[in-house]
Amino acid sequence: MDHIIFFKDNQSFKDTIDKIILSYSRPYTTYFPIQFQQIAKVVEKVPDLLLFYFSENLSDPDRGRLRNLEIDFPRIKVCLFSSEIYAMDAWRLNVFHFD
Repeated sequence: MDHIIFFKDNQSFKDTIDKIILSYSRPYTTYFPIQFQQIAKVVEKVPDLLLFYFSENLSDPDRGRLRNLEIDFPRIKVCLFSSEIYAMDAWRLNVFHFD
């Protein structure tokens, strides 16, 4: 089973994502934390997952969070969604995908 987290500080994507069927052939579970600390609870149970991380303005706390995720949980794949001016930051952070 695939596990996918959609995260943005203080915002849930549940209503939007639940309207979309991501796959008919692969089972998956979605998570919608609104606080970063909630991600750790999911990762402790499921170490292999895909994290969609949304941040319009990539702040220093965001960078620190992403660095720590990569160090503490190397099996997580992070897709970072932010402004194009942060593309070099995404490359330095070694994210799986940047958009």
